[in-house]
Amino acid sequence: MLYDITSINGAYKFLSEYLEVDRDYIDLYIRRNPSKYKFKKFIEEIEFIKKIKFNNLKLEDIDIILIHITTNDDDCNSIKKYGLINLIQAITLETPLSKYLKSFNIVFDVYNYLIFIDEQVFSIRDYKESKEVIRLLYLKLYDDYNINAFFYVRDFKSYGGRVHEKPEILCNLSKAFNNKNISEKWKNNIHNKCYSVKFKVRLEELEWYTFYDNIEEYKKDYTKKDLIRNELVENALSVIHEDYFKKDSKSELIAYLKREVLIPYSNIIEIEEIK
Repeated sequence: MLYDITSINGAYKFLSEYLEVDRDYIDLYIRRNPSKYKFKKFIEEIEFIKKIKFNNLKLEDIDIILIHITTNDDDCNSIKKYGLINLIQAITLETPLSKYLKSFNIVFDVYNYLIFIDEQVFSIRDYKESKEVIRLLYLKLYDDYNINAFFYVRDFKSYGGRVHEKPEILCNLSKAFNNKNISEKWKNNIHNKCYSVKFKVRLEELEWYTFYDNIEEYKKDYTKKDLIRNELVENALSVIHEDYFKKDSKSELIAYLKREVLIPYSNIIEIEEIK
């Protein structure tokens, strides 16, 4: 089954197939609840109408469609070569980002926690003893280096990371080494273009914190996965509800891939330049 809420039609299609209800019923429910839909009430109605137990619906064999926003100056040739890769690979393989960093004489020795800049060597191993900007740089490199994407985004330009302008790591480097030009030069390069990359992953390839607020919540639900089921359906409902009543909103639903997960080019559905 395909979980694609990147579009309104995709959200309808998933709900219709997963819950075995037609689109008209979903429309009717949304219209009856213009201010805020009540997820639990919706599920109760579905269980009554379809004579099913919602928590018994399977989560196996679900493919997730996501959108990744990126910028580059090579017409996505590196994506065609490597697929979508994580940050560690992006700064070490031959990519537009690694080449750009070398133009600033920035080289990473990731495994030894070292950054080389203009023949100077900086260690970020003891980041807890360092300034906040160094701590954030460390976390970006060693904790938040996995591929992030959107289940749904109404306006990608409103996303706080400004990923439509430049890679987030450039902002971390600019602040850590007090050199605004590191991020601004990429942003102002007329050869850099922004792209929306739509791709497919398996549900189990997403990090637990895509769906859970904390590790205790995740452990408690590890076997049943009731909260994942709830999130999938509720997020699809929210996309449809927003399309009806909040067309000017700037909401987004973010997915975090597991650190070891890479996206081969064969799993990329579409690459679209965003002007």
